[in-house]
Amino acid sequence: MLGRILGGLGRRFGAQTVKEDPAVVSRRWVEEGIAHNAAGALADAAICFERALAADPGSIPAMHGRAAMHHLAGEQEEAIALCDEVLEIAPGHIEAWITRAFAARAMGDLDAALDGFRRAVQIEPRSGLISCVGGVLFQQGRVDEALAHMDHAIDVDPDNDVVQSNRLFILNHDPRRTREEVARAHFEWGRAVEERMAAGRHMHARERSQAGRLRIGYVSADLRTHSVAFFLMPILENHDRSEFEVTCYDNHHGPGDAVTERLRAEAEHWVKVDQMDDFTLAQRIREDRIDILVDLSGHTGGNRLPVFALKPAPIAVSWFGYMNTTGLSTIDYRISDAALCPPGCEPLYSERIWRLPSAAAWSPAPDSPDPGPPPALARGHVRFASLNNWTKVSDHVVDAWARILMRVPEADMLVMAGGGDTDAGRAAVRARFAAHGIAPDRIVVEGHKPLSGFLSLVASADIALDPFPYNGGTTTLHTLWMAVPVVSLAAARETGRVAGGLLASVGLTDLCARSVDGYVDAAARLAADSGRRAALRADLRQRMRTGTSMNGGETTANLEKAYKAMWDNLYR
Repeated sequence: MLGRILGGLGRRFGAQTVKEDPAVVSRRWVEEGIAHNAAGALADAAICFERALAADPGSIPAMHGRAAMHHLAGEQEEAIALCDEVLEIAPGHIEAWITRAFAARAMGDLDAALDGFRRAVQIEPRSGLISCVGGVLFQQGRVDEALAHMDHAIDVDPDNDVVQSNRLFILNHDPRRTREEVARAHFEWGRAVEERMAAGRHMHARERSQAGRLRIGYVSADLRTHSVAFFLMPILENHDRSEFEVTCYDNHHGPGDAVTERLRAEAEHWVKVDQMDDFTLAQRIREDRIDILVDLSGHTGGNRLPVFALKPAPIAVSWFGYMNTTGLSTIDYRISDAALCPPGCEPLYSERIWRLPSAAAWSPAPDSPDPGPPPALARGHVRFASLNNWTKVSDHVVDAWARILMRVPEADMLVMAGGGDTDAGRAAVRARFAAHGIAPDRIVVEGHKPLSGFLSLVASADIALDPFPYNGGTTTLHTLWMAVPVVSLAAARETGRVAGGLLASVGLTDLCARSVDGYVDAAARLAADSGRRAALRADLRQRMRTGTSMNGGETTANLEKAYKAMWDNLYR
């Protein structure tokens, strides 16, 4: 393959390189390399950049192209080293600062990422770069600063849908915002997008007598090792193919992984759409004659909500990928349950709430390790843990955790945070606890891990502490599956109601507190009750197996009934 590509490139450029300016030749190779980078053909890109440097050893674009290639290949240290070479020669090279920042973020070095994005903004204050600064601040748990940067980015470019979505997502994590305020922000976004997309909206005239199966389309950027996949898998496995035809629209920018292949094997049709613009994707969905289009992203990364504003299918549904309204009136229904969306919450959603007995089913990682004995037996003391996304950890949460550690003075706490594999990242996390009176040696900090490493960390804990007001979802399920009890704090908003329902499904309603004082008390009581912790370690996994959260067959059957009823309602 590489030989054929090189042969073709040689025929294209080789006969002319002797007479041409080396800088011109180098530039052509760089253009080829950039195209290969964009297509994910990184081996071909490497050849092109080497040819470009052979023609012009001082080519800054070739040096940066090679750095970008290493970043895309996951070789972040090499990418940073090459960016540093570029920046030593050209300190104002904005793309090198950007690539360096993304590589540092991928390594978990959030301070270096923040510095890189800020330097890029100093060179050129683009909306997207300003939002990248906000994104790193958000990863560090600095919600107020993150929102200020998102607002600035929107001022620079009010029509940037990605930045607008990022801001809405962050709003869910701000404990100062009311549910009504967050809902209004979503509605305002939805109205603006629908108005902008109105000219391209499609009117559907489908006949109720249509023969054949209902065509369901699932849209997501997370059809890979991601929380969404653990909920979609049991649905795809249990869909009745005699009545439903399933298409997955994969918006992930990359080849996917083993989970992608498992999902792909369960779907009848699989369409990569990350290179399609909104109008092209909407047209493809219309051509596929999808009856019910299901969004699995909401305002999370890689969403295609503007496509839903174009109404490419007769019925649009939002389901489980985002714990709030999308804000779009063009999405007809939100599938949920009474625990997440209790009666009376309807004014907070642009979609009509369609309640199932249980909103979703979950499937654990097939290679999950056994829970093992209670860790406190070997360690000699209780270890609390929170392995949730660190963006959910506000100062209010740290204060509550500090109170728990003061009540249980022999305990320590394990947390996972971006940058937790670096000295600077660990110091930053410990400093937040130190501000609440907790000694640094009581806080164990880890960086992000692949799923297998994450599950091993979960198993090393005795009690998990859920963040608030944005609870854990998939993390809580993985934690309970590893037989670690979770203490949670219920909140009014949907993001704060997730863990309560999960704990109820395994008979642990007493661990879902209604106040911060109750949260602290519940954690301290459980830490003092070694007998109960041992009993839970022995039977929590079995409780999970028999609970509603893992009943994929029943959940899928109820979902299919809902799809049929939605289709019937279209013609009433």
